Amino acid sequence: MKSCAIVEMISGHDHVIPSMIYYFQSLGYQVEVHSTTPNFKEVSQLLPDLEYEVHEFLPPEYGKGDFAYFADRWFRGYRSLQFLRNYDLVYLNTFRVELALTSAISQLCRRVLTVLHIPESGLRKRRLKSFLKQGHQAMVLSEAIGAKYQLPWVSPLTYAEFSTPIEREEGQPRVFCVSGTLRFTGRNYLALVRAVAELVESGDTNFRVKILGRHATADSARFQQAIQERGVRDYFEFVENSSHEQYFKELQAVDFVLPLIDRFEEQVSERHYHDVITSAIFVALGLAKASVVERELARAYRIEGACIEHEGGKLSEGMRAAIRCSSEQIATLEQAAAARCLSIQQTSIENLRATIENWEN
Repeated sequence: MKSCAIVEMISGHDHVIPSMIYYFQSLGYQVEVHSTTPNFKEVSQLLPDLEYEVHEFLPPEYGKGDFAYFADRWFRGYRSLQFLRNYDLVYLNTFRVELALTSAISQLCRRVLTVLHIPESGLRKRRLKSFLKQGHQAMVLSEAIGAKYQLPWVSPLTYAEFSTPIEREEGQPRVFCVSGTLRFTGRNYLALVRAVAELVESGDTNFRVKILGRHATADSARFQQAIQERGVRDYFEFVENSSHEQYFKELQAVDFVLPLIDRFEEQVSERHYHDVITSAIFVALGLAKASVVERELARAYRIEGACIEHEGGKLSEGMRAAIRCSSEQIATLEQAAAARCLSIQQTSIENLRATIENWEN
């Protein structure tokens, strides 16, 4: 059996790793994960069908200062990286062009595959160009991004397995969820405040919004102030997750996921259509959850029929349609999301297979 090392030096992209384990495992690889995240083993409890070993990078300096600068110092001389030569394939979950460590791995190993999380900037870097000239491969994380940059793609869709489906009663409040760190630069949070206020003013009040993730940010105070000023604080619930398991269980229990990406609301959202993925859509598909998505974004991710679409700048209309959905209609959307997830997973496996076979040919 061929072997694959998944290497992650920056914990911010851990959510991609379970999918890559699943894809490599589907292609017959024995997978070992080398991660800087102390609690990465917790993923094993959520995905019992995945088979892999975890090795943790836990030097004493970890957690002090900027890890991007520290990594080069810790791997001085890169002698401790020799073990990577024993694998048939090394997958770098994050390609950090500023780290000489990245170059060391690409020079040491015969076959290295990486994912470009922000291809627009990465493809301009000299270190990435050198990486590709050495015969290594780069992929991106969605079909739309792959089409724009003419690169193969895989999408992260493996997060957790839950055997107990949610039970809904007609008439109960519909629960929306926004997941992730509360930052205005990532999602249209102020558009959400306006949408909730519009719904309440029109009499559509049978709902609540769960804000799930890290809230200790500079923008959190501004968001709290905004919902207080609009008089809609009672429609929001803030959940600070303490573990991977709690995070995904909270998501599993909601009715609709809100990506809050709309380029008609804010220009910063534009990049999430064809340059950088929004993980909220893939999490929704991976957990077979319905979502409320701006129409052009839904087309970019090809999830029409697996979500409720709304016109740009009209989030309240999409949420209103979701509030009025019957339990059967939500179940139909969830079935469509599960089917779309399976289709993307199968295509991702074939794309990965073709990328690896290009080396062999």
